[in-house]
Amino acid sequence: MARPRPQPTELDYRKERDWARGNPNDPDAAGVLAHALMGSKLNDWNGVTSNEVQEAERSAREAISRDLTNARAYYALGFIYRLKGEHIAALALFNEASNHDATNWYALAKAQAANEKVFLGHQQEAISDVDQLISNHGPDQSIDVFHWIKGRAHFSLGQYQNAINALGQIRPARLNDLWFTRAWLMAAYAKNGQVGMAQNMLQGFKNASPYKTPTLIGQYYQQPQYQNPTLQAASGRLVEGLGRLSW
Repeated sequence: MARPRPQPTELDYRKERDWARGNPNDPDAAGVLAHALMGSKLNDWNGVTSNEVQEAERSAREAISRDLTNARAYYALGFIYRLKGEHIAALALFNEASNHDATNWYALAKAQAANEKVFLGHQQEAISDVDQLISNHGPDQSIDVFHWIKGRAHFSLGQYQNAINALGQIRPARLNDLWFTRAWLMAAYAKNGQVGMAQNMLQGFKNASPYKTPTLIGQYYQQPQYQNPTLQAASGRLVEGLGRLSW
């Protein structure tokens, strides 16, 4: 039986990484390692290095070479292409992952395919896709990912109240785990004229992420994956919204 999908937490991804490195001969190891490293990298967890990203790509390709239906490996490879800023290729890989697993990976892969549509400037289509996922796969353990993708899509369209509605549905534990979800929610409040609501969130954000100032967040969004018109415009408004708060 294939190794189950881990819970989306920093600790669980670290455990998956360590299991894969400790069991290199297991048929699941290469795909598990690729996913654990890239899931960590995209969530800014576990201090993943550039060498580990390269390790993840080798592992994903190794897993696919052994099994052309390995949904986990296609999913991880989609993240690798996202990091490179190659969003059309990433979209194809997430769709490929969804084609090979109708249970464990389908909803999550389709959510990340929708996320790629945001990067490619097709936000309304992405929102529609995520709404369908929420309707059909609401109990999925990655429901917070669905709300995150939908919220940023609305933010990128300047629909700040809709962004607040979506991002506000992310469970508090996930908001605490992922600094960027709280940053975009605070910015949505600020851009929507609700600076007081954003200000109320700021101290908790600073306690959890003391090094994430507006300047450093702006630098974070200069990575290759964000070098496209949609995310450059949206991240600029993100930083401007955060700049309205008293840091």
